[in-house]
Amino acid sequence: MGVENAIRIGKALDKFTLAWYEDMIPWQLVDQWKMLKNRVDTPVCTGKIYIVKKVSNLW
Repeated sequence: MGVENAIRIGKALDKFTLAWYEDMIPWQLVDQWKMLKNRVDTPVCTGKIYIVKKVSNLW
């Protein structure tokens, strides 16, 4: 989708007072997540894929 589209969509959705946005852009793009976080009012989250990869050897 790209960070600019994620920001545009995020701003449009801000009026609905959602709890958070999840996985709007790939989790690896940390700089883009910072941009998104700074440009929308709703909290953003990601990382479950990273967590699964880090702890998958525990099972």
